[in-house]
Amino acid sequence: MPIYGYTKILRERCLRSETVRTILFALILFGGSLGYTDTYTVQVGAYRLEFNALDAEKKSACPASLHTISHLHKLWCGKYSSKTEAQRALKKIRTDHHDAFVTHYLSFSSPKSTTENPTELARLFFKEGLYEQALAQYERMLIVSPQNPNIRLGYARTLFRLHLYDAAQREFEKVLLADPPSSIKARIRQLLANIKKSRTIKRFFGSLTLGYSYDNNIDYKTYAPFTRYGSLTFVNDTNSTKASYGRIETALGYLYRTPSYRITTTLYLYSELLHQIDTYKTDYLSLSSNWQKDIGTFTLSLPLALSRTWLAGEAQNDILSLSPTLTKSVTDKTDLSLGADAIYLNDLTDQARSFRMYGIRTNISHRFGRGAVKTGINLRQYTKNGGRRIDISRKSAEALLQGSYRLFAHTWLRLYLDFERRRYEESDPLIGYTRKDTRREINFTLSRELSAKTSVDIGYTTIHNSSNIAAYSYKKELYLLNLNYNLK
Repeated sequence: MPIYGYTKILRERCLRSETVRTILFALILFGGSLGYTDTYTVQVGAYRLEFNALDAEKKSACPASLHTISHLHKLWCGKYSSKTEAQRALKKIRTDHHDAFVTHYLSFSSPKSTTENPTELARLFFKEGLYEQALAQYERMLIVSPQNPNIRLGYARTLFRLHLYDAAQREFEKVLLADPPSSIKARIRQLLANIKKSRTIKRFFGSLTLGYSYDNNIDYKTYAPFTRYGSLTFVNDTNSTKASYGRIETALGYLYRTPSYRITTTLYLYSELLHQIDTYKTDYLSLSSNWQKDIGTFTLSLPLALSRTWLAGEAQNDILSLSPTLTKSVTDKTDLSLGADAIYLNDLTDQARSFRMYGIRTNISHRFGRGAVKTGINLRQYTKNGGRRIDISRKSAEALLQGSYRLFAHTWLRLYLDFERRRYEESDPLIGYTRKDTRREINFTLSRELSAKTSVDIGYTTIHNSSNIAAYSYKKELYLLNLNYNLK
């Protein structure tokens, strides 16, 4: 029976070790002539629980002999004598299983007899810090002796060293059921306490942004020279107001994370400084909390936010929002989410502009080597709380695309595209039909990381709103420069 487990790393790092040389000398002395061959295996889902070895479809993905270990939910796919063969098999398997990988072993064998002590071999790997190799040895021994508490204890300790805390906790609890000696019980309880501590995170975080912006149409003036109301024609004021201003944005948050859930609370402040036109000076303050819980491959999020906006120093409106979201990890790089939005806006200067908004949204995001992309659709219904205004109640459908791409080592290009159709529910009494708008927004941002905590952004945004009522059609462009500091 061959002795598996001496990997290429062991051959390079540990053959100089006196202990390893002694073991090999003993094998040669008592086992006769000893040789070794390179052996490669392709593994799918090793040390993870995503793949069930009893699934017939996954069995068919393995091109060669298949060994199933059902209680470990693990697939072993074939052994190959050359790295080329293993890489060829790996390419086929990765079509369906992206986390497949090749493991390299040295197989020691003797034509006369073989001396093997897998327990000592596993302990040797553990002592040398080769935890993955030790884990493989313990897994093989558990197949033969699943009730052996000493083997399971070594297996649990190895899982702990690999930071696989969920699996380690389960194995430690199984060892405790076997009623080990009190000294081992005390050690296990200490390790379980360490697992709980390592999985509970409490920390503050924050960010500070100093920016400068230029807006070529801050008052949303129309570009259409005339607006026709039935038989009447009105001349529009197309002299848009241009303005530049400084900005300061700061956020302070607190993260509390446990194995079961995580809560993030954030206080965010936005303020415009040195504004050329004081009547448009905007300030914004919000307090938000997001509760998240992982349920298998799903993540449930319940963000709640309360905010207030000031215009020219006068309180403008209060906003309460709730946005529950369910996210599904389709693959290790792709997520699919479905969510709902509920917003209540209370206008403090004109109650006729207060409204309620309800909506649903779906998004899909994908991460790749140099960046990420996200696309989504939002459907919303706005309903006014009262009054005679006709520009509040509406339905909207929005499609968006976001992407980021790493151009160089510390330089990112970010893109945001937004296309929205709005249909207002109340008709204009002067012209006799309802307003319909189409809004397009494009944003480019170039970000450069200056250090681990600081970065600089240069951005450009163009917005074009076209309406069947010319007075509501407008175009605007914004330019920004940001200096960011992150406190992690």
